[in-house]
Amino acid sequence: GSWREIAHKFKVHKMILLAPPSTIAEIRRALVDVLHGEATITQAISTMLEVLPLGASKGAGVEILLRELGFEPSQALAIGDAENDIEMLSLVGTSVAMGNAPPNVKEVAAHVTATNSEDGAAQALERFCF
Repeated sequence: GSWREIAHKFKVHKMILLAPPSTIAEIRRALVDVLHGEATITQAISTMLEVLPLGASKGAGVEILLRELGFEPSQALAIGDAENDIEMLSLVGTSVAMGNAPPNVKEVAAHVTATNSEDGAAQALERFCF
């Protein structure tokens, strides 16, 4: 059936599609057209596409967690390296992009640290937490 039929028949929380980067790019373009803003589409890596309920993101999850714990987003630190981290990085008071993050992730972060292989997350934690 169609995407809509599947979505209405089953309670789908997340779909992950795995394929070569060129195929993922093609699928993404098609899904954006088909879903017309009915879902959140994001990527963590070039070979994986995530389809989530509209509005779902790491940022939305972190916002709920912070509220439950009694913290303001301005009090939080987030570290990210992919498109699916953008909402989370935009939410918090201290946002750090990994050195290996793509340009669109680095643009939303207030700080950029070293790459994953250079222990960038540890460096960010040392700088901002200790």
